[in-house]
Amino acid sequence: MAENLSLESFTLERFKILQKMHADHFWYSGRQRMIANALDTQNCMRVELALDIGCGPGAQLSDWKKYARRVVGLDQYADQISPDFFDGQTTLIAGDVTDLPFDDNSMDLVLALDVIEHLPEAPVLNEAMRVLKPGGTLLITVPAFQWLWSYRDEDAGHLRRYSKGTIKQAIEQSGFRVNRMRYYQFFLLPLVVLSRFFGRTSRTTRDLEDFPPAVLNVLFRAINSIEARLDKLGLSMPAGSSIIVLATKS
Repeated sequence: MAENLSLESFTLERFKILQKMHADHFWYSGRQRMIANALDTQNCMRVELALDIGCGPGAQLSDWKKYARRVVGLDQYADQISPDFFDGQTTLIAGDVTDLPFDDNSMDLVLALDVIEHLPEAPVLNEAMRVLKPGGTLLITVPAFQWLWSYRDEDAGHLRRYSKGTIKQAIEQSGFRVNRMRYYQFFLLPLVVLSRFFGRTSRTTRDLEDFPPAVLNVLFRAINSIEARLDKLGLSMPAGSSIIVLATKS
């Protein structure tokens, strides 16, 4: 799912709207629950420094304060966002995800949330490997299944979608050890399939997925919450519209 908000003249009001969307929207809230499950299994509680690459305006950076004493977000458009939007524990800086402005072995946790499908993946993963400390954690989310490709992917600037096999291969080729990998959005997958099928020829179905009526959003959030609880119990879904991967720098 793409964030379609322009970063031009980005105001505090718009920033808070985006923060609320991350908290309330079924897609973002479902992803956040799966991320929490993954990090909790890795015992990532309160590391020193976390880096969220390709984080857009940084609306989700405050979510990572549970896991790190300091959180840095990096995005190519970050210089358009006021530093006053962030507290002393979170920082947003401008930079290139393929040429990170950080020292080797400096990060405890790197997050790349729906990022690498937009770019040649090897340079991004290699940079994550470089800046992570030995034993540091990489968390990635990507869209799943190339057969779900539609105009939505083109509009979002995607280059590809992934299977478990293809994302695992890409991550391991950069030297990481994959510890945990899950499909998610399994219970909503039939609706996503229908949306993508019609979306191949028409963009009119996208508003329902991006901005569902409040009642549907509550229903979809509840469905994703059930899936996240099952995941927390150790049940791995057989498919889903997205994949989450947890890996370690050996």
